[in-house]
Amino acid sequence: MKHRNIAAILISVAIMAAGALGGYFFRPGITGNDAMTSIYSPAGQRTEITLPDNSKVILNSKTTLKYSAGFSRDNRQILLDGEAYFDVRKGAIPFEVKTEAVNIRVLGTAFNLKCYSDEPLVEATLVRGSMVVEKLDNHSEVIEEIKLKPNQKVTLLKGVVPSEAEEEVQVTEKEVVSQVIAGQPEQSQSLRLVESYDTQKSTGWINGLLVIEGETLENLSKKIERRYDVSIVFMSEKLKGFKYTGTLREYSLEQVMKALEATSPIRYSIDKNRVFIGENQEEINKYLKVMN
Repeated sequence: MKHRNIAAILISVAIMAAGALGGYFFRPGITGNDAMTSIYSPAGQRTEITLPDNSKVILNSKTTLKYSAGFSRDNRQILLDGEAYFDVRKGAIPFEVKTEAVNIRVLGTAFNLKCYSDEPLVEATLVRGSMVVEKLDNHSEVIEEIKLKPNQKVTLLKGVVPSEAEEEVQVTEKEVVSQVIAGQPEQSQSLRLVESYDTQKSTGWINGLLVIEGETLENLSKKIERRYDVSIVFMSEKLKGFKYTGTLREYSLEQVMKALEATSPIRYSIDKNRVFIGENQEEINKYLKVMN
């Protein structure tokens, strides 16, 4: 697999005090005195590992996975910040993945989970088997849960829920469509179940696909930053609200930016590891009129 790195190089083991894991990484069942194995997948890379119970995991860029010395013996608990695809080996001990916003519980299954601490959207997609997604409150208590069947997905916006204008947008292969939609945040939040879902949309990154589903340019920029190990600088705040849908295959950074420029009124420039995105003054006003 292209951009795969050697996981063993990235594994570090340390004895951590209870507070050292910080915030959401401290959970009952994994004590602060356990030896923790930490694996980090850097920006621009994907990392494939085999856990002590022979479960397989692929980590997306800028993802951290941790587990204790008692994994596979006393527990099968994983701590995750980022995105990972899990192919879980069946066992007597339930397999759990814990994040800042949700917990996942399975026995033997395959699923994709995305929960970056610096992004509002959480996504859990079931490929096969079954799993339970638990929503947590600010005190890490379970306040809601949904059991998934294969080809279903659960989403959660941390802190807000999307308006009707931000409902799921179907992806069309070989096409990038941009639009401006102003979503209004609400005060409550809940797990949102997508009953029939093409799991390739969530797992395409494993094969190098950049799948975009009605995402704002601001959110899309985070994917681009992780994938190409760059920093994106917006020269205009209004551009952050543009939305895109499409699929790009193993393209270079230059090709991705050209595709975005061709489908919306933006201009870009690349200077070493920074990408500057500004307005195309000739096109932006008539573009906004058409979209409104």
